[in-house]
Amino acid sequence: KQWYQRRVRGKGEIVVLRLTEPTPHVVLDVELPAQEALCCHRVPGRTDTLWVGTQDSRLCVYQMTKPTATLLELTLEGGPITSICHVGDTVFVGTSEGILHAFNRDDSDNEWCDND
Repeated sequence: KQWYQRRVRGKGEIVVLRLTEPTPHVVLDVELPAQEALCCHRVPGRTDTLWVGTQDSRLCVYQMTKPTATLLELTLEGGPITSICHVGDTVFVGTSEGILHAFNRDDSDNEWCDND
């Protein structure tokens, strides 16, 4: 899957495409409230999620099957969010000031918690 960002009337938008033959199709389309996304990453699990890092240091987590509902929205320390990746049930979120936040999934309720 590939993603791209566009700005429409001062708001940001993330569009995730599935690159299939003969034509790609939109898998997810999320409107962002006036911030610019710097990175995003799909995290598989019981429910696939899309993690978006923004210029204004916000981390937004969306459920891939229901993108209108934000599962998690936090303002993180360390400046703009510049990278997101996952290993197993841990998601690592890096900022422009070099702070690395680690989030683990609690299997009992499928919630994410910051182990910063």
